[in-house]
Amino acid sequence: MVSVSLASYIQDKLYNELFSKAKQFLNENANKFDLGWSLHKVGDINLEEIRVKHVKVEDMPGCRIKFYVFLELEVYTFEGDHHYDDYEDQNPWLLITCEGNIGEELENVSFLGVEDYTTKPKPNNPMDDALVPIISKGKLDAEAETFLRKYYPKALLEPISVDPDKLCEAMGLTVRRARISADGNVFGRIYFYDGTADIYDDTTGEVHVENIPAGTILVDTTQSLLYGIGAFNNTIVHECVHWDKHKKAVALARMYKGEITHIGCKIVGGSVEKKFDFIEWQANNLAPRIQLPASMVKKYVDSSISRIRKETGLYDYVDIIEILIKDVATHFAVSQTAAKIRLIDLGYEEAKGAFIYLDGHYVRPHKAATLSLENNQTFSISATDAAWLRINPTTGLKTLLDEGRYIFVENHYVLNSKYYVERDEAGVLRLTHYALNHMEECCLIFDLSIENKDVPQKYHTECFLNRDFGSKIDFRPEFHGGHATKESQDKELNGFVEETYAFALTLPEDYVTSLKMAIEWIGKPSHTEIEDRDLDNVPHGVGRKTLERCLKGEKVDVKSMVSICISLGLPYKVSSHIISHSPSPLNMRNKAHQWYDYVLSHMYCCDLLEINEFLKDRGLDSEDLL
Repeated sequence: MVSVSLASYIQDKLYNELFSKAKQFLNENANKFDLGWSLHKVGDINLEEIRVKHVKVEDMPGCRIKFYVFLELEVYTFEGDHHYDDYEDQNPWLLITCEGNIGEELENVSFLGVEDYTTKPKPNNPMDDALVPIISKGKLDAEAETFLRKYYPKALLEPISVDPDKLCEAMGLTVRRARISADGNVFGRIYFYDGTADIYDDTTGEVHVENIPAGTILVDTTQSLLYGIGAFNNTIVHECVHWDKHKKAVALARMYKGEITHIGCKIVGGSVEKKFDFIEWQANNLAPRIQLPASMVKKYVDSSISRIRKETGLYDYVDIIEILIKDVATHFAVSQTAAKIRLIDLGYEEAKGAFIYLDGHYVRPHKAATLSLENNQTFSISATDAAWLRINPTTGLKTLLDEGRYIFVENHYVLNSKYYVERDEAGVLRLTHYALNHMEECCLIFDLSIENKDVPQKYHTECFLNRDFGSKIDFRPEFHGGHATKESQDKELNGFVEETYAFALTLPEDYVTSLKMAIEWIGKPSHTEIEDRDLDNVPHGVGRKTLERCLKGEKVDVKSMVSICISLGLPYKVSSHIISHSPSPLNMRNKAHQWYDYVLSHMYCCDLLEINEFLKDRGLDSEDLL
């Protein structure tokens, strides 16, 4: 969109009329401005120039607007006593109230009043200088309800989905499905005026230009295929919002650049003219509120939760939140992401920990019991980000993690405590159900920032809350020393650190003796039990012969030493002592060994298969896997 300003347009197009009105008012009310106060006698008063400093706009029905023009005058008052040759240059302000029609031009302008500027008017249904409605975030729900009462009132009577075709019919719009972009990055387009469009033929690969009449919504045919019917419906409602809210903004833009005919909805990540990015923000925020009106969603969620609990036998929100999100998405015919974000917006904080996709899998739903995270905060980060934060000395995380308090489990840095971590039936380490319900007690909190520089700030909240599969936004986590661990946990934490350090200090330099002591200290009855529990290549142990050779003092390679320590779940202070005194210590100039050191420090309670997947994702060759 081109940059536009109603104030600039009025200065140019209505200059003569405004000058005349200002001059007349000045002649009739000169005494109101205390002109010539420093002169001996007031003589001639001349209006030399006027400047439109500001405009306030009120939206009115149809194409009508009311606008308040704040006019600065340049007035010269001359000395009336012929003995002196002085003058004053003053700049009083006037407020001129007008109405007009927004069409091909600003037409049928009526001047309703002129007064000296003393108080600011407060327009109803205010618009900005580009004729974009001014809608605060706190009034979005009210605006959505007003929209529904006007075009789709039954959506406020019972929880139903908004049928986009019926909505368009009520608004006098036509929907056409066509391939409107080669790369699929344009979701939809609304035509305010007759225009043309490039239509792509998927069969032949050819592009042809078609005439598109005003009042047409073009929706890219790839949307329902790539993003589902929910995204398709949202695109249509999004364009309907543009038609209802932004026709006058487009009309004003056409006064500057006549070929403008439409607004296109692009995937977040494309550039938007700063003057008009608020248009997209409004459509992006109003569309889901129209599809998911607050009162109806709350009504449906209450009944849905009861039904889900009855059907599944599950009660806690973390156990049912993803089922609930899917149910809301299906019932209201919106995308899963839209349902999640809307539930969060309506106060269902548990949805923040749902459908987070990291490292090729979904993180189990989780929540904080007594803490509300900011939208850019998270407990969950990828393994790559966890490694980077751990290694980078500027993050402040290395010192904390070196204490051995936290381990990386299920994409969280969690306190290494039996209250918060356990093994499932397959022996894989995971968070306890208590931890999933009380994340603020046991997990570090990270701040997210968006690395995509072309994503406008207004869209960041939605991006932070959409970390689902298919999200194209790149996030960077930062650690600022923040975690919500309660003081009541300090005793347990200090006990863990003190016990680990105390035991490490008792270990001799003989690595075999140290290993045997560690087996007993860690709570394993005997090394025989460790030998017996698994065969060579199963997840949770090492080969019998390898362990026997190690305990006999025979040399085993560094991978075996690392595998043994991880199989035992030895804290880093203990494992590093054993390996450093063994015949196969780590060589920190070796990339694979650097990652071995990392997993010993932060993943020592994890399953070997899980660790190997992690190492594989870090780029290690198969011969370097454990």
